Parts: sequence; structure tokens; C-alpha cells
Amino acid sequence: MVAATNRVFSRIPGTNHPSLDGKLYLHSGYGIVAPGLANAGWSNVTANNVPDEKNRTFSHTPYMYSHGERGSPMGTYLVTASQRKNFKLWMKTSVRR
Repeated sequence: MVAATNRVFSRIPGTNHPSLDGKLYLHSGYGIVAPGLANAGWSNVTANNVPDEKNRTFSHTPYMYSHGERGSPMGTYLVTASQRKNFKLWMKTSVRR
């Protein structure tokens, strides 16, 4: 599972600073809540660096952004899949379950 997870995150990287200038914008909620959590004994972590630490931790929100643009399977996997000879994109198609 680790290998598959690493492949996904190598194509859609996570970041705590999604802006092109590396600054955090509109993080006032974090500034209000973080001191209270820290005073209660919670640990401030970088979520992308320690994905298995989920008990009594808090962090800035991780984003899937690359070069200031939101990353997604559409922007990564669809690009490479569309280059395959056997790939067809069906749009506005009804699907029955």
C-alpha cells in the first residue's frame, strides 16, 4: 500500500503552502484555535510529513496544489491517459448502475 500511496502523492503532491509566493492566506481560524489546542497538550504537526500521527494533533490544512493550481486526478491522470491509443473520454453519457 505504501508504494501505491507514494505514486499518487508523487503525481498529486500535497502542500501546506498552496500559494505561488509560499505565504498562507486566510488562516485566521487556525490562529484562534491553535493556541487552545496547544495549551490542552495537543501537538502541532505538519500533516503531510507525519500522516500516521492522528491522535491529539493539529496542523494547517494540507492542500493538493502544484504551482499555485489545485491538483486533481483530472489534471494529472487524465492528461496521461488521454495520450493512450485505447483511451476514449465519454462525456454527457448516462450510466446505469
